[in-house]
Amino acid sequence: MSSYDLHLSKQKLTYLTTMKQFVHAIATEEESIAKLLRAESSKTTAFLGTDQSFPSNPTTLEIVKYNQGVIRFLDSMIMTQWLMLKKISAMSTIQMFQTERPLSEESDSENNSELDNWEYENFDY
Repeated sequence: MSSYDLHLSKQKLTYLTTMKQFVHAIATEEESIAKLLRAESSKTTAFLGTDQSFPSNPTTLEIVKYNQGVIRFLDSMIMTQWLMLKKISAMSTIQMFQTERPLSEESDSENNSELDNWEYENFDY
């Protein structure tokens, strides 16, 4: 096996390993979010009661405060999902930076400047 083939093999292995770890991390995060949503749902059911009878007899102010808490929670969940979407989008476009030949010093500096500008061109903040 030539050094070029070895380099290419290591690069692909590293990329595949990284992608597997990335997908696993996203799946774990999604499971965690699902657990949080179930917990929030149970909390809401307990607050409202199964027949929406408000078993704890909350005041109007307590209901408003609870609603604000739910809104903050859901806002956090939406932001988390948005960030995951951005991560997935970034990872899906990284493949275009995979090269099939070893980088020379000249092309390496060119690729670094491409990477520096790529983020600003491809992400809307």
